[in-house]
Amino acid sequence: MKVLEVSEGPLTNYEVMMLVDERKQARMERKGPSSVLYAERNWIDSKVLKCLHNSSAKHLNEEMISNFMVDIAQFELTHAEKLQFLNHCPTELVDVHLIVEDCAGRFTEDQIDTLLAISVNTLSPLPEQDVHVKE
Repeated sequence: MKVLEVSEGPLTNYEVMMLVDERKQARMERKGPSSVLYAERNWIDSKVLKCLHNSSAKHLNEEMISNFMVDIAQFELTHAEKLQFLNHCPTELVDVHLIVEDCAGRFTEDQIDTLLAISVNTLSPLPEQDVHVKE
């Protein structure tokens, strides 16, 4: 494994899920006698993936994250707060107050509502269009 670029920040759940998925795919391609040696690691990776696939990370993609970061640039959020927004994808006002430290002191009600709207509009899963044929 070669480090291409050093990143000193924490990863979002989406990034962790993509990284573990890539590792799993690479292992599946070169499966051999060494797979028995790493059975415990494989078990841990499968549990991590299962957890992440049951979280809001499964609905995210790079475009959604990029759009969210552009939209919230107007707010003075810390890196940790941005990370929490991406990991939890809040849809309720109380969630925003839990994520943003001193939310009521730092932002007006309109700004908080705007933050919530940005989160809901950019990070919420796209509605699946179910086509039902009525007979």
